[in-house]
Amino acid sequence: MNIPDITAFRQKGLFWLRCLLFLNAAIAVLATFAADTPLVPVACAALVLLVLGWLALSKATVSGTWRCVAAVALLGQVMVFVGAMAGHPMQVDAHMLFFATLGILILLVDFRAVIAGAAAVAVHHIVLNFALPSLVYPGGADLARLAMHA
Repeated sequence: MNIPDITAFRQKGLFWLRCLLFLNAAIAVLATFAADTPLVPVACAALVLLVLGWLALSKATVSGTWRCVAAVALLGQVMVFVGAMAGHPMQVDAHMLFFATLGILILLVDFRAVIAGAAAVAVHHIVLNFALPSLVYPGGADLARLAMHA
């Protein structure tokens, strides 16, 4: 029986995760034009998360902590995208990128990274539901919607 080399699989996956960092940043920036939201803060946040994610991915083969940081950076970009869609009718639909990104994290071959990413998304939704609900949901804070998302 041939046992797959997890490190080799993870190394191949890092290429696609780096691509996703750029794609998520671009999507967030493009969302500002669709939703008529401010470009500069979105672009700055997406770029900072891109750099942080790139750094984390460069160390992801040797450290589970860096894999968790990479996961949070990737999902942080999705948070920026959803916030950039504030006021747009498709803001709720933009949440689907959370699920897609969480699924892609399997390329890190580390359940802790997936859990860290999911936890970051949960904290993001809980905090913003009360602090800045328009960045998460159209129509303001909503406990029922928060419970449904959870």
